[in-house]
Amino acid sequence: MARFVLEPIVRIASAPGAPELLYHEMLSRPEAPSVAEFIRRISDLGASSYLDECMLQEALDLASESGLIIGCNMARQSLRSWEAMLRRIGRSRSASSLVIEITESGPDGANERQWLALFSKGAKALGCRIAIDDAGCGAHAEDGLMRALSIEPDIVKIDRAVIAQPEKLGALARLAFSAGAIAVAEGVENDRDLQIAINAGIQYAQGWMFSKPESRQKELQ
Repeated sequence: MARFVLEPIVRIASAPGAPELLYHEMLSRPEAPSVAEFIRRISDLGASSYLDECMLQEALDLASESGLIIGCNMARQSLRSWEAMLRRIGRSRSASSLVIEITESGPDGANERQWLALFSKGAKALGCRIAIDDAGCGAHAEDGLMRALSIEPDIVKIDRAVIAQPEKLGALARLAFSAGAIAVAEGVENDRDLQIAINAGIQYAQGWMFSKPESRQKELQ
């Protein structure tokens, strides 16, 4: 069993107590076991696409009900159903309040690249924004991000592991800026992390320094 939670992405220079929100990311959190183990089990069962579809629909519903801008994750593998995903988004009246976060890592064959390009173009046409998630977590971080930038994302979220590598963080942020994208530092937990992000020219951040994920009180069985 898993529940949906929300975690905000905020503008670093916001006034204390009144953060300027970019959007809320929707996450699935299992009661047990750990998040990593839950994701592995879902993958082993071949249910990753089902989970992504559930999160997409929940994000659309919540955006419609609340007026919030909601982000949801989508694995590259799930995009093999890109036409069905676009039809689902097209039936909603809240597409313009949706940010779709597509992981930078994952299968990178010709099919995956084609699905990614077709889905991104279609989602943007419907009013969605596209984010590259976990940028920089691979061995060849800059090359991977360069390939991902071919879909012209609106937002690049730099993986929390990079926060401890200021030079790498700065290089990835500059790549994002060169493509006209907003850069977000993930995993900002303390003043040191925040200062590193500021030094890299990053204006938005996500992490426990600002807020822990908040429960949506809805469960996925």
